[in-house]
Amino acid sequence: KLLYGEAFRAPAFMERDFHVPGILDPNPSLEPERVRTVEAVWEQRIRQDYYATASVYHNRMTNLIVTGLAPVGAAARFENLGEANVTGTEFEVSARWQSRRSASLAYSYQKTESAPTGEALNYAPSHLVKCAVASPVFDLMTLAVEGRHTSFQYTSGSLSGLPRRRIDGATVIDATATTKPIWGGFTARLRAHNLLNTVYRGPIAPYRSPFEPDTVLDSIRQDERQIIASVNTRF
Repeated sequence: KLLYGEAFRAPAFMERDFHVPGILDPNPSLEPERVRTVEAVWEQRIRQDYYATASVYHNRMTNLIVTGLAPVGAAARFENLGEANVTGTEFEVSARWQSRRSASLAYSYQKTESAPTGEALNYAPSHLVKCAVASPVFDLMTLAVEGRHTSFQYTSGSLSGLPRRRIDGATVIDATATTKPIWGGFTARLRAHNLLNTVYRGPIAPYRSPFEPDTVLDSIRQDERQIIASVNTRF
């Protein structure tokens, strides 16, 4: 199938009207961001238990709302300064067997380009790989394991001269065990996020603390291993 779409995003209150004296000035003249998308999608069932999809797409974005840090003592503000092109492709193969086992593997690639500089967009990894498997265990529970790998991406830098930085990619694995209904319809679930306790960081918009003006943050450490237990029921 062939798809075409247009969309816009109106400026948020913080981008258009929020005012923090000496830190952020409002900009009531901000215009909405706009995007046009063209996509081709192929879907195919392979035998009874297997399913595959593939797609290619191109996005054209204009009026992107961007900002940066102003020099110390001066306020920054959001502006319609950005234009960008994104071309990418996605593939996924999944399977679901009569034994209630399932598996999937997906890969996404995108090439981002900021006009007119030609640089890759900030916060936009080029490669993303996802895989997942799920299986009943001793007919008592279902165990699901999900993994994802994100390639490197860039921070945005700032108007104060903070350079763009490359943030390394990371592989994160989650696992979830869910029991069958017990005790009159209750189910128990145990979930481990970031099972291998991978240490990685994610880029953020450059931020200068008003309490420490010489300190600028452009990335933040992501969550470490988390174990979450819950009990659920339906009424």
